[in-house]
Amino acid sequence: MITNPFSRKSKSPIDQVLDLVNDVRADAAGTAASIRDAAAKAADALGDAAPEVPGGRRVPVLGAVAAGVVGVALAIKARAARESTGPSHPPRPTQAPLPSPAVATAARATAAPAAPDEPAGEAKSAADAEPEKPREPKADTSESDAASK
Repeated sequence: MITNPFSRKSKSPIDQVLDLVNDVRADAAGTAASIRDAAAKAADALGDAAPEVPGGRRVPVLGAVAAGVVGVALAIKARAARESTGPSHPPRPTQAPLPSPAVATAARATAAPAAPDEPAGEAKSAADAEPEKPREPKADTSESDAASK
């Protein structure tokens, strides 16, 4: 069946509500624009009649400076009051703190034992130290000789 593409379809209830809401929105926007224009005209009329205040920018700057000075003065006063009451923590002892057990253990573990022929106060330099010797001598076998070649 062939239909006419130019014929109008009947609108559903949802489409009718959306059209109504769109019309109300457009009317409200027009009313708001007219109110805005009237307010702008009234502000222009009132603004022309008001006298100019000379140095209008100096007043906020002076107020900010005064607020800064008052803030600094209050901070100094609060700090002086806090320092006059004394320290909030007890004084520290003057003797050196005891080393922790971990420090003592590490010192014992890393201390090199003194050789019987040298005094306990002297330490060997690294250049004078003898290379370590194995506890058991290397076995002289044919396999070890072949591995070393």
